[in-house]
Amino acid sequence: MQEQATKGYLPNSDQISTISATILLAYTLERFFSFPDREFSTQLPGIYIDITLDIQIVVALLIAGLTASGTDWLLRTHPKIKDKNTVEHWLLPAITALVIAIPLFQIPQRPIWWIGFLAGGSLIILIIIAEYISINTQDLRFSYAAGTITTIAYVLFLILATALGYAEARLILLFPALLLTSMLLSLRVFRLRFHDRWFLSESFIISLVTAEIAAGLHYLPISPISFGLATLAPAYVLTNLLSSLKKPEASSQAIVESAIMLIILWFAAFWFR
Repeated sequence: MQEQATKGYLPNSDQISTISATILLAYTLERFFSFPDREFSTQLPGIYIDITLDIQIVVALLIAGLTASGTDWLLRTHPKIKDKNTVEHWLLPAITALVIAIPLFQIPQRPIWWIGFLAGGSLIILIIIAEYISINTQDLRFSYAAGTITTIAYVLFLILATALGYAEARLILLFPALLLTSMLLSLRVFRLRFHDRWFLSESFIISLVTAEIAAGLHYLPISPISFGLATLAPAYVLTNLLSSLKKPEASSQAIVESAIMLIILWFAAFWFR
């Protein structure tokens, strides 16, 4: 029994195939269906909100829902899950599916679209498998799974921030999107590193600082990739810094490393401006 627990478990290949086929098929719906755009507007004190609901938004939300339900269906087959709540494990795959849809729907159906289509689908399946492995913290592959999830989380945030910058999204949409996404990603990263705790206050502070910086950058004449890198910097650096300081062996080296990484990311943002 100990040997089995050490080796860990892998998801059923038939279920993975079913989930991947369903998700990839859903991404193509936007190319074949259409319906009239619906506009929703309201006047609030000091601000006018105007939101357009189109087929792309509907399909993106549909794909996120399919990914969440498919991941939960797969996770329920894990011998270690029992009656535990699976939200922490299917939330990131759902966000992945949603974020990938944003740039994918903006690309014309050319060879580059198919590259993004296959790469996005592969990324979703990879993170689903990683989340399945991460259920068992005693699994020999847990550190690799956690590293994969963390890397994909920050890549997703970069894609989202860059896509919002490219689309020139209004601040009223950009601010809450980055605030919510950075908070959820920080929560997941903290949970991977400290298995039995939720760092809600720390994650909220990180997301608030990130969104505030993004709000300031929103008005600067910089490129979308520069905006994405500059916004990623505080989300990544603060999460890693607080994670290091929470550990018993925390030292001043963590602060120095975080400062260096912040400088590197902001220098890269300046380079691509």
